[in-house]
Amino acid sequence: MKGQFNKDSLGKLGIFELRNLAREVGVYSPTIYKKEVLIEKILLIINGKEEPYVSKTKQGRPPKSINSVNNIIDIFIPKSNIEEKEKSYNSLSYDIGMLSKLIAMDSNQLHKQYQAYETKNVNAILEVFEEGYGFCYEKGYNTNNLELNYFVSEAMISSYNLRTGDILEGLVKKLMDDKPYLLYKIEKINGVSVSEFVLNRPDFNELMAKYPNERILFSQNEENAVNNLYMEKYLPIGKGQRVLLATSKETDFTQLISLFLSVKDNNKKISKKCLLIDERPEDITEYKNLLKDTKLVCTNVDDNPCEAIQKIELSIEGSKRKVELNQDVIVVISSLVRLQNLYKKKIAMSKDNETKDDSCLSITMIKKLFASARNTQNNGTLTIIGLIDENANEILFNSLKELSNMYLLLDEKRYEKKQKIWFDILKSQTRKSELLLSEEDYKNMCDLKEKLNEDNKEQITNELEKAILKDF
Repeated sequence: MKGQFNKDSLGKLGIFELRNLAREVGVYSPTIYKKEVLIEKILLIINGKEEPYVSKTKQGRPPKSINSVNNIIDIFIPKSNIEEKEKSYNSLSYDIGMLSKLIAMDSNQLHKQYQAYETKNVNAILEVFEEGYGFCYEKGYNTNNLELNYFVSEAMISSYNLRTGDILEGLVKKLMDDKPYLLYKIEKINGVSVSEFVLNRPDFNELMAKYPNERILFSQNEENAVNNLYMEKYLPIGKGQRVLLATSKETDFTQLISLFLSVKDNNKKISKKCLLIDERPEDITEYKNLLKDTKLVCTNVDDNPCEAIQKIELSIEGSKRKVELNQDVIVVISSLVRLQNLYKKKIAMSKDNETKDDSCLSITMIKKLFASARNTQNNGTLTIIGLIDENANEILFNSLKELSNMYLLLDEKRYEKKQKIWFDILKSQTRKSELLLSEEDYKNMCDLKEKLNEDNKEQITNELEKAILKDF
């Protein structure tokens, strides 16, 4: 055994396999150790540097016998009320490990053996837990409906290198009426067939970030042509930009969101996503009719805050998975203020919340989400455009403004008068815009900024609007 294992080979094992191995070699109470410490303990005993532990008595409850899939499911989730299922999921990690080994059987063999049970095709988003196993959610979040939540074994997750946010398409099997479905065969991961999927994809958090250096081009229809042309020449949005757009409560967000999602296919296709936070049902219908080529992630005013936050965070994780596969994604968040309110509600509902400053904690969570936007060195890009009320929480506003690398301020007077250029050209700016503009456009932008002040801003904006209309 001494030559069979080393630190690298043991590191590839799951925690449950490590614990079983630790018991065999004689590590005392292996469940109390973290993975790294457990590996050291195993190696010390294998290499003869530490004596194995030998039990002096035969006392103790014998292990549960496992002789069928149904028996394993009973161990995995004991028969209980549906309301207690989450507690069951988190408490029986060892038994879930045993279930993982069973699901690791050849999928064709498993399919033949249990053909009598109900099977269906699914398309759902994955959440991976610290214990190694995961669940796929048909509705995009953990729901009380067991028919829409699918268990994914640790063996399957490690085999395909799956991560939270992956979209899985495959076959699930219902083994018992009061238990969740089991995913036993994966056909596609993030829209790519299993045979073509890159197993050794990079980790999003380890990707090298750099300033955006490629412009996002917008379609120039009659309604927003002047705004789009103006932004391309004077306020460029790059792939991987973190854009903070300051508006007022009275603004019709529908037009603004539509403007930022009217993206041309520039070099390669950009995936478009819109997070509608606490919107009215009739507004959601309007967005669906308007943004037909955009994936909408909607939360209603009457949604459970925990479910709404999970849906939003899983959606952002899904965008990160696309970036790892060298794809470009643009995400528009309809209201960062309402998102903060959702986080505050979630924190207030948390039983283990000991802090009284839910505002500070909610800001930290939003900053983490907003900071996901980046242009990566050799992979894809994630662009996030967040709308915020300029009269909102001052700490939230200043924190996000400091974190952003592009700031847009809506000129309310011009917007209300339905003029062609909506943005305040004096206060709006893009960091490192020289990386996005041609030499001529950058020179024109610098000349424009030099001339501008509060007194002549309106006049120069009107002149610029006429010049763009003339060229168009």
